[in-house]
Amino acid sequence: MLSDSAARGSVACTGVALALLAVTMGLFGCGDTPAPPKKMAGLDTICIGPRAHTCDWKVDGDSAEKVENAIVIIQPEPTKDSHCASLIESSRLEHPLAGGDKFICLGANADDTCTHAKEDITLVKDHLDCPNCFAGLTMDLFYSLNVSMFLPQEISVGVKNAHMSGAAELKLKGDKSKYHGDVKLTDVKKSIKFPAGPIAFHIDFAFPTTLHYDVDVPQADFSAGYDLDVDFGDHTMTWTRGAKGFAYVAPVNPSVTVTPKLEGKVDQLADLKVNVDSNLALDVAGMVSFDIKAKTDVPLKVDLEGWVWKQVCISGQATANATHEEHVHFTLFGRDTKLYGNGPQDIFAVESPSVHKCIPVPTEDLAMVV
Repeated sequence: MLSDSAARGSVACTGVALALLAVTMGLFGCGDTPAPPKKMAGLDTICIGPRAHTCDWKVDGDSAEKVENAIVIIQPEPTKDSHCASLIESSRLEHPLAGGDKFICLGANADDTCTHAKEDITLVKDHLDCPNCFAGLTMDLFYSLNVSMFLPQEISVGVKNAHMSGAAELKLKGDKSKYHGDVKLTDVKKSIKFPAGPIAFHIDFAFPTTLHYDVDVPQADFSAGYDLDVDFGDHTMTWTRGAKGFAYVAPVNPSVTVTPKLEGKVDQLADLKVNVDSNLALDVAGMVSFDIKAKTDVPLKVDLEGWVWKQVCISGQATANATHEEHVHFTLFGRDTKLYGNGPQDIFAVESPSVHKCIPVPTEDLAMVV
């Protein structure tokens, strides 16, 4: 008969042996084995405002927590733009394919059309207003993701046909003075959400914009400024695991155009410098952030010309500079993998053609517009 201690030892040894047997049976196929991940695929249409995009996805796994491999590609599909436009017209933006999205473009103090200012901005009470100051950005989106064995292998994100329009028109009144400062234009953040099979994706957009002004004005009552048009073109960033790392494709022919505006009564010299700093910020599913920062400088001079000041003229030239910066921070499928960052790096520096427009010097009873 075994002693109590010997009996306890025998039970313990038996338990270990059974555990080892269970492991052995599992390793050699004698026990239950996990089922392979379920393969799923689809091709969906996503509406970003009136512009259609396709979402082509393939995943191995029937839930976000079980996804082992995934390929997701989002790209513009112009042939389906009419479908998205019809959703807007019929106010059916809550359609599943529309992602609940309701915006046409990203705007900073811009109305729904992104072609006019949303509201008047007071810079210096009773002396300096900005009745037409805004910036609006339209674009198409590109994004692709390749995940293998729970690890990201390649991530691409970018914008196509990016185009910014805006204006900075100052209304000046009162005695000769100098004013300088800056004001943040209203920035409305946007977000779209859509499924790629079991994966819930979201893309967040922001367009923070700051207006900087520096003016030296005479005693006068007039408005001066400009309309602005910047063609950013196509921008794409790709990160690849391994030695390749980051790669960036810059736009081919970016451009900037400025149209001066002048209205009212002015009979002295004036200097105006109104700059616009904007940042297009994209964040895709918490995995990758992509920023394009643009700075546009537009110095303008109001001058008197002609024999004995027969006309007043406004002249100047715009310059636009852009940089890019991106970060990969993989938090998809319930896992957190901090990867890499890149930039900031210069993209382009362009100048507009010089502009020069004149109007006759207005009398007390006549105000001219150009």
